[in-house]
Amino acid sequence: MSDLVLNDFQMIKQLLLDCPEKMEILLDSIGCHHLKYEQRGSLLTCGLPESDNKRSVQVRLTESLPCVIRSRADFSGDIFALVSYIHHRKTGAEIPSDVFNSKRYISQICQLQLDKMVHSIDWLVKVRKERKTANEHMTNPILPESILNQYYFQDSPLPFQGWIEEGISYETQLSYEIGFDLETKRITIPIRNQSGQLVGVKGRIMKDEEDDRKYLYPYKCKNSLELFNYHRALEHILESGRVYVFEAEKSPMKACSHGIYNTVGIGGSELSLEQARLLQSLGKDIQIILCYDQGKSAKDIKNQAMKLQDHQVFGMFDTQNLLHQKNSPIDQGIDIWNRLVQNDIYPIHV
Repeated sequence: MSDLVLNDFQMIKQLLLDCPEKMEILLDSIGCHHLKYEQRGSLLTCGLPESDNKRSVQVRLTESLPCVIRSRADFSGDIFALVSYIHHRKTGAEIPSDVFNSKRYISQICQLQLDKMVHSIDWLVKVRKERKTANEHMTNPILPESILNQYYFQDSPLPFQGWIEEGISYETQLSYEIGFDLETKRITIPIRNQSGQLVGVKGRIMKDEEDDRKYLYPYKCKNSLELFNYHRALEHILESGRVYVFEAEKSPMKACSHGIYNTVGIGGSELSLEQARLLQSLGKDIQIILCYDQGKSAKDIKNQAMKLQDHQVFGMFDTQNLLHQKNSPIDQGIDIWNRLVQNDIYPIHV
């Protein structure tokens, strides 16, 4: 039996961790207010219903989802206990006997589908076993999470106003742990492997005209071994049956700000063989949609698609001339994106 086989309570917690917006929906539904991420996104604080204290409820975003209510000595427990205490008005010994009601409530309010979670876990076990055997030597070293603190203010991410104006929301930048490197004067983007472990830090200039070198790596890694956002997107890819493949890391973040979560970035214009293998390992029932920047020729995109043999591969081609030169399909907002999705996705025969 794999150690990734989880019970319903563990699966719900994992889904809430993987989908922060569902956690926010849940807390909002039980009357909590002023939700705020703190401590590099590892702590979610909010106020109790009918309370002026905006930080009275604290949810630690770790595997067990422990919760604390400040000044409430009669409460201790996890997210299920929190729902029982606030929404079902249970206290003390009543809380443990109410957790199944809390489980049912959370599943309904967040529209969680446990059967798909089981599918994704089984799939992940299989893929990890295969990849461990075939590609054990092709991995980036794991870095300590503490190195990110040097790019933060008081251990908290530093969202960049310019990116907010471009369409990457403040909350999204907190979630993606965006920081700033004073030495190179670059916005920092943590690079994580398919398991969510930190393997590098990529620095991007604030404005494209400031430096010919758009990217530097304060902590280098082999970018070609990773798909940016993969560990966040996996569940959404399996649920939707498709994955949108962008070039740069900013595009999945912009998509996330618009509620689109089944996206990855390849960190350039060239799809590496390792990235192609990772996309192929999603399964032949998953549609792979290449969303390259405006200006890439159909021939170039098809050459990249050829690396994805025997899979459903599509390209997003701007036949309506909606995009400005070099723009990603998500750069000009959700309305343009929706028009491209509806009208400009075409199969590529490989």
